[in-house]
Amino acid sequence: MINKEHYWPISIALFLTCFVAFLISVVLFMFSVPVNLVDRNYYQSAVNYQERLDQQERAAASNHLHWSFDIATCKGTLESNEEILTGRITFRRPSNEFQEFSYPIELNKEQQSILLDLNHAQKGLWLVEIEWSSKDGTKYFHTERLVLRDAA
Repeated sequence: MINKEHYWPISIALFLTCFVAFLISVVLFMFSVPVNLVDRNYYQSAVNYQERLDQQERAAASNHLHWSFDIATCKGTLESNEEILTGRITFRRPSNEFQEFSYPIELNKEQQSILLDLNHAQKGLWLVEIEWSSKDGTKYFHTERLVLRDAA
């Protein structure tokens, strides 16, 4: 039979063993979680960060392009009052990069709006990134968050 005076070394050994097992399980869990980067080319994005900020400021000051989204029909509309406008609208999914998709923007005098059907998109958080150039070559960028929910 073990004396009461000899319980403390067993307690310390048991505590350290449990702590090391916990640390190993945390490390194994961290390595098993997939890492989804927002942008695979993050280094180049960081280098061009000031240019992106300038594009966002120009977009906020201009009224070239208007983005609206109707939650009831799950449809988005891009409208332009500019003669010629080209670019791309990208729907980024922070939780799963494989669900991301984009549409080209080509607006002119004949077609001044685009209707985007987003019924195929998964419910949840999306980052809408709109990049466009006006006819004089000036580049603009606008981003906003969009949360798709089940129809209630």
